[in-house]
Amino acid sequence: MHLNEDIAIFEKKYLDESRFIPIITDFTRSSQPIVRYELNDILVKKTEPCPCGSCFTALERIEGREDDILVFPGENGGMIKVFPDLICRVIARSAEGFRAYRLRQVGALELQLELESEDFQGVSATISQRCVHFFAGKRNQWHDYNIHTRDRTGSRRKTAPGGTENSIKLIFEAPQIVICSIQLR
Repeated sequence: MHLNEDIAIFEKKYLDESRFIPIITDFTRSSQPIVRYELNDILVKKTEPCPCGSCFTALERIEGREDDILVFPGENGGMIKVFPDLICRVIARSAEGFRAYRLRQVGALELQLELESEDFQGVSATISQRCVHFFAGKRNQWHDYNIHTRDRTGSRRKTAPGGTENSIKLIFEAPQIVICSIQLR
């Protein structure tokens, strides 16, 4: 996949060494010119030259949308940006048996994961456990976290007993949908 640099100018607003947001100027349009139009796509530039030999910028992949980035408060008032792809990989590699999921940031330190599955108890328990492991590796950035699941309406059904500072609280019994809220503190 290449940028059409023969018909448009692509300025690159870099987020890191390989990820960038394209700003496009297209001179081929006559009815409605596009001048310095900033897309909210996050593109990942290929690190090696494309085997096809094209001189245009080659892309590894389209990462997502800029407004899809999860932003958490960091130390000293800074911000920690997390690409949802990292958490989506954790989810995808955690369990089979779910048809769909949606991850939303519902607060500065809270994520909400909605799963659709026939075996939501088993799937949500596995995914919750993997998410705990993922966030445990981020303890230098997030000092405390709490993971719990809720049914579609958000009302608590059943809470697992026990609880320590970084505990998992699982709430089950929704018929097919479960929402896992991941709260970071």
